[in-house]
Amino acid sequence: MVHQGSHLPGISLAAAAAAIWGVSFVIPSLLMEWSPLEITLSRYFVYGLVSSMVFLRCRKQFAPLTSREWLRAASLAFTGFFMAYLLLTASIQEIGPAVPTLLMGATPVCVALFGNLIRREFPFTRLMPPLAAIFIGLLVVNLDRYGLSVQAEAAVSGRVGGMALGLLEALASLAVLTWYFVDNLVFLRNHPHVSPLQWSCALGLLLGLISLTCLPLALLAGSGAEVAGRALLPFVLASLVLGIGSSWLGGIMWNRACGLLPGSLAGQMIVFWPISGLVLTYLVESRLPTPAEALGAAMALGGVFLGVRATSRPVAARHEPA
Repeated sequence: MVHQGSHLPGISLAAAAAAIWGVSFVIPSLLMEWSPLEITLSRYFVYGLVSSMVFLRCRKQFAPLTSREWLRAASLAFTGFFMAYLLLTASIQEIGPAVPTLLMGATPVCVALFGNLIRREFPFTRLMPPLAAIFIGLLVVNLDRYGLSVQAEAAVSGRVGGMALGLLEALASLAVLTWYFVDNLVFLRNHPHVSPLQWSCALGLLLGLISLTCLPLALLAGSGAEVAGRALLPFVLASLVLGIGSSWLGGIMWNRACGLLPGSLAGQMIVFWPISGLVLTYLVESRLPTPAEALGAAMALGGVFLGVRATSRPVAARHEPA
């Protein structure tokens, strides 16, 4: 049940969660000695370890999850975390970062539209202006940052088939991530007895098991070789930041926000994810944003403020499927 009072608590939690997720944009570029699979497995192993400790400590406070709820958690953990990441990584390896980054910038718009389609809370005409501002703003940012390299990457790939495959992988990643955000929100809305902390821990437990299951495959593929010759401390610290901060803490805040905000408004809050990643990137690169980047970010944030105003008067909502 969404409370129809002030959206400020939910907005604050959603924005904070998305801002914490921005770390995931920066850390891989700081760990070039480590493969994406190694970073992913270590992140979710830490997430699973923390979740298991919290789950054991607080298990008496948690309502038991049914087998259907555990299956729902498993599907969300596997698709929303692992599948989305692997598809995005495959796309970047195939065609470079430009096109995938442009497409992933549409995540907040897709989540808001799909969420409102599943549970019609507002007329789509009311959502169009803020969503258009968010989309155009993120497009301006990404075109200024990556746009000039798109043609070069297509030339480097040297084949239309490779470009098409990379594009399909990026679109699939966007679709999977959109489904995850909306399905996770629908589950929490329809299962109020499951607390944000419990759900975050359940996802973490399953992701930890998935990481342990994938570890032998990673070793067979050659990951983990020559660890002694690489900087281990930054890798461990990054794994802790990603696992505890982005995954565990960010997940708790996001799950709580999902219970306080309309789905279409929660979707718009995801805009803080790429913007946070940009801010952290500027800090790492020790530079200020270009005028186009600043304009695009301002447009995207302005779209969020328009969205808050547009969703301040909700209409009667249909009940979404469980």
